[in-house]
Amino acid sequence: ENTPRTEEPAPKAAEAAPIQPDKPRASLPPTSSQPRAEPSLTPPHFRGGCACGKIQYEILGKPLFTANCHCWQCRRTCAAPMFWGAGFSKESVCFTFPGETRFHVAKDHPRHFCVSCGAYVYGDWEEYFVIPCVNLEPQPQAQFHIFTSEAVMRKLPNDSLPRYTEGPKSKLKSDEF
Repeated sequence: ENTPRTEEPAPKAAEAAPIQPDKPRASLPPTSSQPRAEPSLTPPHFRGGCACGKIQYEILGKPLFTANCHCWQCRRTCAAPMFWGAGFSKESVCFTFPGETRFHVAKDHPRHFCVSCGAYVYGDWEEYFVIPCVNLEPQPQAQFHIFTSEAVMRKLPNDSLPRYTEGPKSKLKSDEF
């Protein structure tokens, strides 16, 4: 029997809930115990999600940093010669449609992917989330390159951004570079 496959309806906005970032997990279920963050009408405000739309998020506030990472773990995570990502405090990220994710661990941090479309959605560091900038609107500009010692490109982009052969030695914030 070939019955047409129907898509699951997207969750309603009333079902949206902030994530609970204190522990890695394979899905982000809605909860009614925590209030949903209200979107800001003034910048900086970012929206994003996976390719199929089953996972969507809103971010209030500026990124802690925005970097082009050339380490092998980030390159493999996003299947590209470098990863363009922004770090946001966990309190600033609200999953408005918290679809199911699966994760793998790289650099001791879970990296979450949508189970429906396979898109890389976010990385879970202890102090912050790293969100792929390609998933964000508007897209923040990169501030620097890190782990250039592991770069696979013969020539890095001619973008005049600061370059660091390794990553940060402490908490990654743009004012430390």
